[in-house]
Parts: sequence; C-alpha cells; structure tokens
Amino acid sequence: MFSSKKFKVCVLLIVMLIGLCIPVVARAKSTHAVMVKYDSRMERISVNTYVEKQVDPHQRDQIAERLRASRESVAGLFGSKEASPVLIFVQSAEGQRRYAENPTGQTYYLYWGNYIVLGPQGMDSAVISHELVHAELRERLLNKAKVPAWFDEGLATMVDGRYTDYDTVWRKETNGGERKIDLESMESSAAFAYGTAEAYTHYNLACYEVTRWYSRVGRQGLLQFIDDLNSGQPFASAYADIETSLERQPSAF
Repeated sequence: MFSSKKFKVCVLLIVMLIGLCIPVVARAKSTHAVMVKYDSRMERISVNTYVEKQVDPHQRDQIAERLRASRESVAGLFGSKEASPVLIFVQSAEGQRRYAENPTGQTYYLYWGNYIVLGPQGMDSAVISHELVHAELRERLLNKAKVPAWFDEGLATMVDGRYTDYDTVWRKETNGGERKIDLESMESSAAFAYGTAEAYTHYNLACYEVTRWYSRVGRQGLLQFIDDLNSGQPFASAYADIETSLERQPSAF
C-alpha cells in the first residue's frame, strides 16, 4: 500500500507529465517540423530543405528553381538575405496531416528558428516568397511583437504577387479613398485566418497599404524602419516618420 506521502508524489508527477505533454500534443505539427530531420519519410535535398521521399527528381528540380527565384525576390526587397528557415515540402495526405495546418503555406515561429511548411497548393514561387518574407522580417527584428499582422502580411503579399486586385478591393472598402483603411482591425493574425472571405479582403488591403508605403520609402526606408523599431521606437511613429522624412525611393518591384 502506498503511503499518503508517496501517493501525493505520484499524483504530482502524473500532473507534471500531463502538463508537459499537453503543449506537445496541442502543437504536434510544429513539433514534427522541428524533428523533421529524424523523419524517415522525409529527405533533405539541400541545406535546411526537406521533401517527401516519393517526390520525383523533376519535381525536386522545380522546387529548387522556385526556391532560388523566391530567395532572389526576398533579397531584392531587403537588399540581402539573412534568414535561414527550415523548409518542408509535403504533398501526400499523410505529410499534410503530420506537418501542415493548411494545403498552401504556413510558418511555425519558434525562439530558435522558423519552420516553413509548403503544401501541394503552395509549391510555387509566390507562396514560397511570401513565407520567406515572414521569416526574413522576423530574423531582422529584435522584438517580433513590434509589428502588427497587417504590416507583416502586407510586406509578404507585396512580394508574392498573388493579390493583383488590391487596388480594386481598396476602392470598394474605402469608397474610393473617402474612408481610411481600418488597420486596427487587422493588427492580429486572426484577421488573416486561412480561407475566409474576410481574410481575402484583409490581405488585399494590407497589400495596398504596404505597397503604397514602400513605393515612397523604398528599401532604404524599410531598413531604416527596422532599425528604428530595434532601437525602441513605437511602430506607429516609426512607420509614419519614415514616410515623411525620406524622399520617394525607386521601388525594387
């Protein structure tokens, strides 16, 4: 028979074990991403890049070429590329269940690095570029929470080129510019929830605003803006100050 003291210790250990397991279960897909190099179903095709073993050589060549083009786009935006996220390309239903939150693309942001998962609908330069911009911005920011979701997504959509209707959406949502974009409603990532009509509108509005801003400040302004944030300046004032203090710079796009 257990003594009362031993029983309490056992209960405490069980509670602690459950407490440790819950976060792992709740974040199972990001945990799998972190452990990708130990997954026998995956194969590394270059530094920090993994594909499912059944992906044929032609598809691998396509992935490599699109990844090269995407990295060039990101370097064009920032002037150079500093981030080295882990990229995981999955096509099978099992691969998606194990790694992906959606069939397009997503990035798991962890303290020690970023893990990008591209599904069957995201193996093109647009989606790859989008996710790489997220990783690059986070690599350069000391405080990731300084940037609202609309700026993060706007910068990424400006590069990926999929949201070509952003001007039309902006005209509709602002009645031709009579109303301002409600940026406060897009500060959280919840405003960009995958697959919703609201998210589509928000992506377009974010693309419009950041494209407008970048067309005025250019790469020099973007890099100065990041430096200002890293120096402790609040986002709103840094964002506005760069636009008013710099002359119009030629866009990289």
